[in-house]
Amino acid sequence: MTTGEVSHRTGAPAVGTVVQYELTEYDAVEINKARADHHNFARTLGQVLRTGHVGHIGNGASKGDIVAAVVVRVFNEASPTANLQLLLDGNHGSWKTSISHGLSEGTWRYIGETAPDAPAAAEDTAAVS
Repeated sequence: MTTGEVSHRTGAPAVGTVVQYELTEYDAVEINKARADHHNFARTLGQVLRTGHVGHIGNGASKGDIVAAVVVRVFNEASPTANLQLLLDGNHGSWKTSISHGLSEGTWRYIGETAPDAPAAAEDTAAVS
């Protein structure tokens, strides 16, 4: 097992815990749409106005991307189910509600968590001293 890798963890995360979330196709479409809307708004306007409009800018998102997320509320400690704030590669985030723990699209996992029977990733020995 590599440093920071978790084969299996039980229990609910605490509020404030950073976990990972795997984007679904719907998530990626919504994130990219918000960014395209801003791009189109700015292009149509042709100038920057002081309107209070906050543009959503950042790199594109794709189904299967793993993004960092902060747990903001835990509902069912037995499952566990949580609300998350996704930390996207851009200037805005995304609020996800009632997300289950798992290792597939649309679920959250602990950082480095793998399936109990998954092979460990190759460790970069040059980075470990």
